[in-house]
Order: sequence, then C-alpha cells, then structure tokens
Amino acid sequence: MKSFHINVFLPLTKISMVSRKILNKQKTKFQKLLINLRKRTRRLRVFISSLGDKIAGIGRGILNLTMSAFVFNITSSGFRAISKVIQTLLSQDEAFSNSLQNIKANLATAFYLIYQACLPALKYC
Repeated sequence: MKSFHINVFLPLTKISMVSRKILNKQKTKFQKLLINLRKRTRRLRVFISSLGDKIAGIGRGILNLTMSAFVFNITSSGFRAISKVIQTLLSQDEAFSNSLQNIKANLATAFYLIYQACLPALKYC
C-alpha cells in the first residue's frame, strides 16, 4: 500500500519541482525588473530635482528683473519730479529766464552758419 501511495504522489512532486523552477525564474525576472525600476526612478528623481533647481534659477532671474524694473521706475519718476520742480522754479524767476533766452539767441546767432552747413549732411544720415 505504501508503494501505491508514493507512486500516486510522485508525479505531483515532479510537477511541484517544475513549478518551483518556473516560480524561481519568474522571481528572478521580477527582482531584476524591480532593480531596473529603482534605477530608473532614481534617475528620474535626480532629473526632477535638477529641473526644480533650474526652474528656481529662472524664478530668481525673473524676480531680479522685476525688482530692477521697480527700482528703475521709482528712480526715473523721482528724477522727473525733480526736473519739473527745477523747471518750475527757473521759469518763475524772470531775470534768470530772460538771461537764458538771451544766451539761447546768442548761441543761435553764433552757430547759425555752422548749423546751415551741417544741416544737409544731417538730413541724409
């Protein structure tokens, strides 16, 4: 009876051995796949972190540009305000204004011939 019992289960043990070999092969393939996936995700993480650094650099550049434009806008508006105040003060002083007009007229008279000689050349440039 024992021999019958062993003979009946002998093919089952062979099947289980074959199935174990197949499972082991699949297991090693799966382990290799996991290792490959880990390498790729590591590379992806490195790429994404470097991409984040580059985006942060672009953000810093835009911020610097914006701050420069803001500072330029404030300083230029300040210079415009100062020039308007100076112009207003100078136009209110009649003696200074008359003196400035005399200088302007004298310069126009003195350099009129040079201006007339250079005018055609300036038109064609």
